[in-house]
Amino acid sequence: MLNLQKLPAKALFFAGLTSAGLASLSVPAFAGSAQTQFQISATVAGSCSISATDVNLGAYVPGASTLEGTGTIGYQCTPGLSPAIALDNGLYSPNPNNRILVNNSSSLSYQIYQDSGYSTVWGDGTNGSSVESVTADGNNDTTTVYVAVPTNITGVVAGTYSDTVTATISW
Repeated sequence: MLNLQKLPAKALFFAGLTSAGLASLSVPAFAGSAQTQFQISATVAGSCSISATDVNLGAYVPGASTLEGTGTIGYQCTPGLSPAIALDNGLYSPNPNNRILVNNSSSLSYQIYQDSGYSTVWGDGTNGSSVESVTADGNNDTTTVYVAVPTNITGVVAGTYSDTVTATISW
């Protein structure tokens, strides 16, 4: 047993302070409490990207057969969007139903279609043309562009004919 009478007064004083200090470190008592809630949110921005390959139709022989070729339009869209791809009329035509390849002052008619049966004109949705609705699954996807020059064009000058078409994806 500890004999407190033999401890110096200074030691007893510090022992008392230590005990009092530990007592003051106890959990405080509260008179009440209140709660609230808050939300955390984030927005996923919808976006798409688009690219295209050039289409080289090769040599055109009037009257021989329709000259046909394909290309691809690549796209990637955030899931949850409803994207569609439109094609403009090219540099030389005011109408998607009569696109024109040009070589200086000579021209050659052509058309762009959404299907391999060459029945749905791909345009901007005007003058009977259609835009193509595509999927938004987050993957790198492609769709095919079908291009045709009809057989009934005569009197074209020899040379290289070209046009530039702009593809636009909207969502």
